[in-house]
Amino acid sequence: MIFTRLISLHTGFARSWAVAGAAVAVALWGGPALGKTAPPGWPEAYGLYDWTEASRIIAVGTVAAVDDTALQVDVEEVLRGTVQCQRMTVSPSLVDSCLGPSPVLQAGERAVLFIKGVEEGRFALVYPGAVLNTRFAGLDAIPGIRGLLEITALPEQQRREHAVIDLLDSPNKVLRQAATQFISAHVVSSPDVERYAPQLIAKLSSPDPAVRAVATSGLRRARSAKVMTALVRTTRDANVGVVCAASQGLAKFDDEEAVKALLALFKHEDPDVRVRACLDIDTHVRPDVINALLGATRDPIAKVRAVAATGLIYSIREKEGLTAVPRLKEMLSDSDPEVRGRAARALGETRDPRLVALLLNRLGPSTLPEDEEWPLVSALGMLPHDDETVRVALREHVSRLGASLRQGHRVAITAASLLATAGTPEARTILEDAADNHPLLEVREAARVILGYWNAGEYGNAGSL
Repeated sequence: MIFTRLISLHTGFARSWAVAGAAVAVALWGGPALGKTAPPGWPEAYGLYDWTEASRIIAVGTVAAVDDTALQVDVEEVLRGTVQCQRMTVSPSLVDSCLGPSPVLQAGERAVLFIKGVEEGRFALVYPGAVLNTRFAGLDAIPGIRGLLEITALPEQQRREHAVIDLLDSPNKVLRQAATQFISAHVVSSPDVERYAPQLIAKLSSPDPAVRAVATSGLRRARSAKVMTALVRTTRDANVGVVCAASQGLAKFDDEEAVKALLALFKHEDPDVRVRACLDIDTHVRPDVINALLGATRDPIAKVRAVAATGLIYSIREKEGLTAVPRLKEMLSDSDPEVRGRAARALGETRDPRLVALLLNRLGPSTLPEDEEWPLVSALGMLPHDDETVRVALREHVSRLGASLRQGHRVAITAASLLATAGTPEARTILEDAADNHPLLEVREAARVILGYWNAGEYGNAGSL
């Protein structure tokens, strides 16, 4: 958990340690742990522009000393507001990770501190994480913050917003980062994203592919015809990241022009683009899309084949993609386990009881690695549990399904429901043992619920968990 960080007004070194706040988790510059407590008007705000906009005091300092409870910062310059002390006591700058807290700031390093004011005699950082370590930001950190201060001084909100977006191709990397964060946090989620669209479309002509990629991503929720036309044009960009962002933005359009642009990406030379196209076109249930996805199931790249199989699911659910079933059956013998697994899940979406024997045959006599076992067990769980063909087939594989109970919880819980569908005395014994002795609590609880339905004579409920 990330707590609010406090900076003491007191300058005495010994007293400073005593008044330091709780342990702190402050994000690395540009890292994923950036604080997300928003200033007024931004429900999901984070990043340098937000910090600058909301800060009453912005100070630059060098860390003089650090330990587990506090660090000392010598103030070098105050960019906004007033600080009456030359040395501040700051809660330790830490980042939480799987290995525990680790320090961000070390003695001798410089940082910019974004401060919202004084609370009970102490300075308080604007957000958890509102420290910019200049070791990560580089020499242009301070000029960049000054540039953001000039923008936050503009009197109108729309002028400030457009000024921040204009920073996207700034030579100062702090300003570029601020623009990128602003677009990711605000523009994409704005209820009025269309008003940013002309400015972002203009950025699509930048010679910098990173700028084009961010601008394209910023358009992904805009729905105007001008945005669609711009995204279609951007699918022909020379940069793969830009093309993938354009593909994602086109996914929401039903227009013929958008669908044709996505279909053209199935022939793109880069497999990442082909994967993205499979993901973004899958909700379009129409013959040319189904044929394109079927063609992609024969792609030389396994990831493309796998995602194409998943892309057929929407068409299968709408009963329009059943022509894909023969090919999906073939894919159960693919050399790649992810392809086999995704094909199995797609077949399960047919809810066709006649597939039970095929899926059980692929499951085989002995347990598979969990990531291979799960798709097959999951597909079996999608078949109609009240169909006699399914019940008979499952009864012949009770021991094998019992072995699946020794897998992770998602495999085990689905296998438990299949045992209830089988409904044999051996299946009951296996479930009772799982309810008492399975090492995973969630599996024990699921087995008890299934047995409760069984005892109540509600086999349908048991088999559908």
